[in-house]
Amino acid sequence: MQEYLDQLITLARYAGARWRSRGQDDRLIARYRTTDPKAVFTICGAGGTLNDLSEADLQEIERGTSAAINMAGVAPIAFDIYSIEALSDPHQSASLAAKMTGQTKPAIFWFQNRSKHDSPEIRALTEHFPTHAYIRVSVSVRKRLTSYRHVFRTVMRRRVFETPDLNLNFALTGSVARLVLLACALGYRRIRFVGIDLGTTRYFWQEGVALRGVAPWQDVHGTFNPRPDAKSFQGKGSLVVPTLLDFLRSLKEDAPVALEFSTLDPAGRSQLTTFLRDEF
Repeated sequence: MQEYLDQLITLARYAGARWRSRGQDDRLIARYRTTDPKAVFTICGAGGTLNDLSEADLQEIERGTSAAINMAGVAPIAFDIYSIEALSDPHQSASLAAKMTGQTKPAIFWFQNRSKHDSPEIRALTEHFPTHAYIRVSVSVRKRLTSYRHVFRTVMRRRVFETPDLNLNFALTGSVARLVLLACALGYRRIRFVGIDLGTTRYFWQEGVALRGVAPWQDVHGTFNPRPDAKSFQGKGSLVVPTLLDFLRSLKEDAPVALEFSTLDPAGRSQLTTFLRDEF
């Protein structure tokens, strides 16, 4: 019974989000659609394994469609999509703006249109650069993986793979999962992860490597002094349901099409590489 209640709640939230998004233009994000079954969508995090990539690896990312999460965007890679969440540090927004200004490849910011994320730093980006602001659809799971699996099969699956609305995104588990769902909605069936290390490395700029000969980004306010927290990905000691690993496992099993997940991790330092190898 609980699963059916979560289904109804999620459906109601989806209907409300569609009403709020009426009249919204999705052309900026829709230009990344594909019908090529071999096309790869690369999701880039800020993990240290970015420093292990060769120039050939970096060029391969740039030839396809790629999305950077938050400050992964300052890496010297020409991304197509810059996914940003809350920013409260003017140095961060200035760094992202400088990267976007100096990039010759067309790109957009992809931003969750939510009042809690509003800030002068966010507005400095979204008001001056091409931005697609999507509306979140909160998925009701009540910390139950069985509820999530049921809601995915009865609500999300068709709306992600068959009748996607690019102005909406089902919000759960964090930025990585939302970008995976975006990739699926855009038609990609091969999704690759770079710098999504599940807390097994430091942030790439903390390793002091001049990737492509570019000096590492300076976190002048020390916002990222702690190393990435593996708990947020693995659910250890947290109440996040599903975890990222649960999400990928269930998506692989329940999607109506064959999905391929991989990592670009030459040195094998990412725990996500181990998970994908052992799981799939």
